[in-house]
Amino acid sequence: MINSKIKANSISMFRSLIFALIFFQIGFSEFGGGYSGAGYRYASNARELSLGGAMVAEPNWGFHQFGNPALTIYTSGKEAGLSLMTMSLDRSIQVGVVNLNLPPGAAVGIAFFRAGTNNIQGRNLMGAPIESFSASDKSAMITFSRALSNHFSAGFNLKTVFNSLPGGLDAKGIAFDMGMIYAFSDAVKIGGKVENITGRTTWKFDSGATETEDLLTVVSLGASTALNPIHLKILLQSDTYLIPDHGQETKLKLGAEYQLNPIVSLRGGLNNNKATVGFGLKIQTKSGVHFNVDYALDPGIENEGVSHVYSLWVKI
Repeated sequence: MINSKIKANSISMFRSLIFALIFFQIGFSEFGGGYSGAGYRYASNARELSLGGAMVAEPNWGFHQFGNPALTIYTSGKEAGLSLMTMSLDRSIQVGVVNLNLPPGAAVGIAFFRAGTNNIQGRNLMGAPIESFSASDKSAMITFSRALSNHFSAGFNLKTVFNSLPGGLDAKGIAFDMGMIYAFSDAVKIGGKVENITGRTTWKFDSGATETEDLLTVVSLGASTALNPIHLKILLQSDTYLIPDHGQETKLKLGAEYQLNPIVSLRGGLNNNKATVGFGLKIQTKSGVHFNVDYALDPGIENEGVSHVYSLWVKI
């Protein structure tokens, strides 16, 4: 237990961080889109999506490393996560994760992420319809985290990416993320992550020529606080995209989670200018196995249609 003075200081620091992030957002109000690696920047699971993606300082059981590799230190025993996303415009995403706690103060994990699009209508030079095509982006990730003190932890992701386009065009690459988390208490945390510190993909063409793309570096800073008397959790995050030769662009993410009862959680979020909603169910079997079943609704943007996201987390 922490004393009242430490609690007061934690709340004060959290408020200061909120004002700093809002100021940062005002200074860089545009969101960077259309850059390399965009397929991997969508949410990896339903809870993340429903909370606006503001997960850099919030443990997300079964999917810690996608929010912040340092958060895998919160892995309890053996955890597995599975996420299936049926999206509009014939898009889909599948995610699989396994995390393992390593006493006394470390954790490791492996994850697989695939984003794909099917039924892409092909056309010839005259504009007439021909066969349909598909495309996909895939990534495999290894994560390690370690507690460096009672309050501070750090971690990293090592990723390999595999992209494919119709016509036999393929690309491979390697990327690296680093993250940190500082817990003032169980209720107040701040976190930071640099995604794709180094990372690029190399495309190979039938002619033998190659072309290299740098993966966009993203700097994330955020906080989470739990208002325990009313069972409410508030999340805040700022993502800054470092765009080569074009400066930087930043967007703000917000999330709120209300624990309706020991089983049901209600969630809502705001990812820049897009609102999302969802809910979660906690289930425990008589044998001691824990399940989390989560759902999120993505209303889409620019009339792209509604997408549904389902996730399952299992603790053994």
